[in-house]
Formats: sequence, structure tokens, C-alpha cells
Amino acid sequence: YAIIKPERPCHRRSVARPCVLYLPCQNHKEVGPAEDFFRRSGLLEKGWLVVALLNPPGSVEPFHVQDGWCSEMLPNFMAWLSQRHMIQGKAHLVGCGNGGRAAFDGASHNPDLFHTLTMIDAIPSPHRGVGLLSKDKLV
Repeated sequence: YAIIKPERPCHRRSVARPCVLYLPCQNHKEVGPAEDFFRRSGLLEKGWLVVALLNPPGSVEPFHVQDGWCSEMLPNFMAWLSQRHMIQGKAHLVGCGNGGRAAFDGASHNPDLFHTLTMIDAIPSPHRGVGLLSKDKLV
């Protein structure tokens, strides 16, 4: 994971901060241009904690094809993160591209963990059980 530091430094356990958990696109190996976006958004100036969840160096598969890995891992990761940083309320989950697919999978299996889900340039797919119900079941 990578933490994009808030502009106003303080001890990580002294102030509760709103949190964004970001799942980047493609192979999830780097934060990429999203770091610049989060810096320009004003969230860091307001003290938000932005955490990018990255693939381990040896992994070659995107999150969304790892057979539910994201939905199984997110509860443990959020518990671990909460022990290290005071998070204000529930985190906001943001995913871009394939990270959006993984975010959808994680949020749909763990809805109580997140305040919001935002998918950027992503569409949930029925690939490996991740995705929406068929249209006739939604209507």
C-alpha cells in the first residue's frame, strides 16, 4: 500500500481523519497520476488520509481476476489500517479502471466497511463472479 500524506502533519493516532481507500487501474503496481489528482483535490489540505492499495511486487494479475481476493482481504486490511491511523467513520472506497471492478467486488461483499463507493472509468463485469445481477433481475 502507499499513503499519500496529508498536508497538515500530525501524529497518526492523535486526530481522526476521513479516509479514502484507492484502488488504482491496470496492474495496480503504482499510484500513478491519481496522486496528483488527490493533491489538487484539496482533500490532503483538509487532512484526509488517502491510502492506495497496490499489488505485491511479484503479482502479475489485476485485483479483479484474483478470485475475490479483494473482497476477502479488505476487512483485514481496514482493521489493520484502523489500528495504525484514527479513521473518522467509514472509509470512502474509490477504484479506477480495473481497480473499480475490484472496488465494486470489495464493497458488494463488505458493504458495512465503506461510506461510499466511487468507480472511475470502470464497469463491473460478471468475470469470476464480480458484477451486477442480470438486467431482468434488477428491474
